[in-house]
Amino acid sequence: MLLKKQLRCQMQERRLKLDPIDRQQYSQQVTERVISSRFFQNAQKIALYSACRGEVSTHQILAQALQQHKSCYLPVLMNAHLCFAKIDSHSQLTENSYGILEPDLTISHIIPPENLDLVLVPLVAFDQHCHRLGMGKGFYDKTFSFHGIPKHPKLVGLAYDFQKVVHLPRTKLDIKLDFIVTEKRIYFQ
Repeated sequence: MLLKKQLRCQMQERRLKLDPIDRQQYSQQVTERVISSRFFQNAQKIALYSACRGEVSTHQILAQALQQHKSCYLPVLMNAHLCFAKIDSHSQLTENSYGILEPDLTISHIIPPENLDLVLVPLVAFDQHCHRLGMGKGFYDKTFSFHGIPKHPKLVGLAYDFQKVVHLPRTKLDIKLDFIVTEKRIYFQ
């Protein structure tokens, strides 16, 4: 656990120190890779995240998905799990207890996680085998613990290439992603 905590602190600090111009350029490159990918083109129900603390931005991916008439969802934290609420370009977002923007939780606009086609996932670090280190609360791991059943959404991490590490400490509870997209390439299992 100490290794995870140290790695998390180092990578978060490095991400926050990234020059804003580089962050914008890298996010644009990640966006272009995602939008041109088969997993994005084939998806109709897409969950994104609201970027914070230097994470790769999903703003342009959201705009492109809405332009292509895809259904888009943002996570809402509820009882240590994530619910996914439908959003559009007019959705009002408010900060949750972690400072992350969320839509209002309206039951009629919630989709079960297993019904999503594509989930874009934030991360702090990753390895070449698509293992992910998150913020440490396990929300994505708990929510997608069913991942691997025949019908499941593609889980795609978005990161900067410098977030890749040779060895990532992990437990059996940590889920593996299908792909990780950086400004340099797409990693896959």
